Amino acid sequence: MRLMTNVNEIEEVWLEEPEGAHGIVILFPITRTGPEALVQWRNLSDFVCHNSIHSLIIIDKTSGGIACDFFWADTALAAKKTNLYVLKRSINESHYDSLGGIFLPNNLWIIQFHDDDQWQGELQLPIQVVSNEVILIDLYVSGKNGHSEKDMDITIPAQILFSLVPAVLWNKFSQLIIDQERHTAGSLDSTLSLMASVSCIFSKNSSFKYFYDDRNWRNNRESRKHLIRLAEKDGWRSWASPEIAVLNRSFDALAALSYCSDLASPDVIQAKKDSILDSMRPNLKVRTLGRIKHMFVLKFFAKREGKSLAKVITKSWSLSSVVSLNPFIDNFLETSNLPDLNARFRYWKRIFGSIEFQKSLDEISNV
Repeated sequence: MRLMTNVNEIEEVWLEEPEGAHGIVILFPITRTGPEALVQWRNLSDFVCHNSIHSLIIIDKTSGGIACDFFWADTALAAKKTNLYVLKRSINESHYDSLGGIFLPNNLWIIQFHDDDQWQGELQLPIQVVSNEVILIDLYVSGKNGHSEKDMDITIPAQILFSLVPAVLWNKFSQLIIDQERHTAGSLDSTLSLMASVSCIFSKNSSFKYFYDDRNWRNNRESRKHLIRLAEKDGWRSWASPEIAVLNRSFDALAALSYCSDLASPDVIQAKKDSILDSMRPNLKVRTLGRIKHMFVLKFFAKREGKSLAKVITKSWSLSSVVSLNPFIDNFLETSNLPDLNARFRYWKRIFGSIEFQKSLDEISNV
């Protein structure tokens, strides 16, 4: 199977069934060009040719579709008869928005490679793999000194992002992006990680190593700057801040639980919901400092948006149940003008307002 699409030509791509029992899909978004990028493309082609890979998905965001031309003309890939899907997307589209609409048969597992990272080894599935199993790989995170340190903490979003994710989870994640009308936050890796934590079991593939460049998260200063950049790009305008990015992530996490209802037990989902709501309520010291900042610093020095942001964040500390979320969103919308985020607000309100969602998350503990 070989498929090439133009920008926004089709909304959904359904991959073919593997001939064997199971198969692996590599998803490779490309934004970089030049000599170093060309080396990466050749490395990826060699890797695919030396591993049992069912499908390679190229998301090409380069000017003029240079990457499309390279992979489409790759004779080694053609001889290997690996399924090739080359999808041209706009450079202005965010990474996660580009993943929406990619759907897999239930006997496929998908892993992402990024064009600024490195990888080595053999990528394979366990012989007795089950449909809701995430296969973790050896993830090495770049440190401050430029070296990589092995990290096996599954609560770190990158660990799931660069692992083999089963179709039963991936298809829900892909649908979630479609349901948000392909305008998702930059923290959607955290959403995928949360969905995996409540829906899947985990095993280990020690024959493959992935080297992840975490340059945007190496210290508090870089993390804060990156969160603000993501929020600005996302459409939060003058509201862009680490606090609003974290609040957005929490709302996305709560909404994502509705996609896991058929993969996880009600008790597990309820516990995760409670955990998310608890995490939105900081400890007494943080709340006290936040209120002091609100009353004094913002009162005299901040712009109107800054004062409104402080009020929104402090009000979010009192959210204790799903039924309190939509009134909070409505109140927030009265004080903001964020047209780029209308689709997301609709998405949140639709899920939080559904009877099934409220029942599954707020009443299950009383059943």
